[in-house]
Amino acid sequence: MTHIGNGEISVLDKFPLSPTEMKKAKGWHHSDSFEIDVVAMTETKAHLLCRNLHRLRVDSSLIEQSTFYAFKKTADGWKMFAISDVVNPAG
Repeated sequence: MTHIGNGEISVLDKFPLSPTEMKKAKGWHHSDSFEIDVVAMTETKAHLLCRNLHRLRVDSSLIEQSTFYAFKKTADGWKMFAISDVVNPAG
């Protein structure tokens, strides 16, 4: 998996954080206001854009505001192979 974020590109063996780890590391409390759009898709690949995604802390301060995911179909089903997030500079 490739993670693109904050000026760095990382190639990882697995998703960089579990939701539980993200809650602890970033103070993520809840999300709101997001729309999921499949912007391109074939039988073996799909690109998803989470528009207007707001990942928020308990005080509703912004952590992330948008995310792009790329998936590929494997013998085990659909697997994410790339993610790009837009992190709030204060986050």
